[in-house]
Amino acid sequence: MKVVLAIVVAIVIALVAINYLTTGKFSIMPPSGSGTEEGQVNHLRGQFREVARDYRQAQRQAATAGLDSTEAASAALAELDLVEKNVSDLVANAADEKVRSEARTLLEEIKTYKRNLQ
Repeated sequence: MKVVLAIVVAIVIALVAINYLTTGKFSIMPPSGSGTEEGQVNHLRGQFREVARDYRQAQRQAATAGLDSTEAASAALAELDLVEKNVSDLVANAADEKVRSEARTLLEEIKTYKRNLQ
């Protein structure tokens, strides 16, 4: 009985962790929302986090090893520009106001991140 309970608890924790990493929200099940548009916002948010992580990693490598990481950093910044363009398009074309609001928030987060890089 304890083993079954431990397995159920582990599964719930895993679901919450996966949903937090993909959507940024604590929940057991992913939000149903408005389907594809909300999924696009979540996907773009994940891409932004991944690009930011890649850029930080390139900067860390340059600082610790003295390596030239301009290519990796430039690639991350180019990807960031693409994500920003996709989010801007979503803000302009989203049918659901909630999705548009979330996309605007993400766009502001991206712009703030880019300003802080300079």
